[in-house]
Amino acid sequence: MSGTQTDRPGLTAVICAAGQSRRMGFDKLTAELDGTTAVARSVALFDGFAPTERIVVGVSVGREEEFRALLGQTPHRAELVICTGGGTRDETVRRALAHVPDGGLTAVHD
Repeated sequence: MSGTQTDRPGLTAVICAAGQSRRMGFDKLTAELDGTTAVARSVALFDGFAPTERIVVGVSVGREEEFRALLGQTPHRAELVICTGGGTRDETVRRALAHVPDGGLTAVHD
């Protein structure tokens, strides 16, 4: 049925993971807590939320393959996209939004 809610793209979650964790003093994104990294926990939470169809993770330049390997270890229900973030949160969000389909909802996890 055209024009119904089911015809629209679902939720895209944007996760900002391009920071340098300066205030923490260590890489909080890949630090493990009970065997799972912080970024993997964020991905899993959105992946477990039924309306989520795509998860876009914006990462620092040069860390794309690292995060693909880290986050690709487990299967995901939603499509997982790793993109290059920017030097600021705003820039990372802007770059990630380029991977969001038109017409759906977007949640930015910051």
